[in-house]
Amino acid sequence: MDAPTRQRVADIAARTRTTLVIDETMADLWYNAPPPPPLASFNPDAAVLTIGSAGKSFWGGLRIGWIRASARTIASLIQARDSLDLGTPLLEQLACCWLLENAATLLPPRREMLKARRDMCETLMAEYFPRWRFSPPEGGLSFWVELPDMLATLFSARAESQGIHIGTGTRFGLEGAFDPLFTSAVYAAG
Repeated sequence: MDAPTRQRVADIAARTRTTLVIDETMADLWYNAPPPPPLASFNPDAAVLTIGSAGKSFWGGLRIGWIRASARTIASLIQARDSLDLGTPLLEQLACCWLLENAATLLPPRREMLKARRDMCETLMAEYFPRWRFSPPEGGLSFWVELPDMLATLFSARAESQGIHIGTGTRFGLEGAFDPLFTSAVYAAG
């Protein structure tokens, strides 16, 4: 989402008193140009919960995430969480702190590795699946692929019968919000 769109969304949320939950778990994984500032920065009156994750940015095995929001919202979330679990292990929290402190050094090589994997995946898909349509993503860990002549759910079922799990676009939208011909092609896990 570009900066002008973020501004409009933040302004509408503030005006309508709508709470936004923004997934920025892959915001650090850009390839050519960094994304605009977080949506929450565009209007201080907008109620925004921004979700981040060390697992996407650094290593999939590090199951640490966070929420940025107003102090009041965070206090409510802490109170609710206290009744549900005992918290996150200290070692993982310390590792995450170190990674975040060193992100400026650690993230550029990770982005380069992911970009190389993206490029390889693009080459292989073009070679082995020439009828698939896709645009190389500007960041993240996967492609959205449009499949010809086959519903993504059927493709997914056939892949599953071969021991390959593929999520279809319908899994990621409300009530089938994505075209059923779309599926995700992951090029980097972890």
